[in-house]
Amino acid sequence: MSRKMVRATRSETFNPDYSHIKKDLRRIALIASSFVVVMIVLSFILK
Repeated sequence: MSRKMVRATRSETFNPDYSHIKKDLRRIALIASSFVVVMIVLSFILK
């Protein structure tokens, strides 16, 4: 096989799955936004 055919085959077969990373990022965003909301609520309570 030539080098050009090997590169084309590799690029076609490389198909990563990032679904678990999307779930982790969504969870991190949810936790961070909940902390911000808690901080805002505490700032009004503790004034």
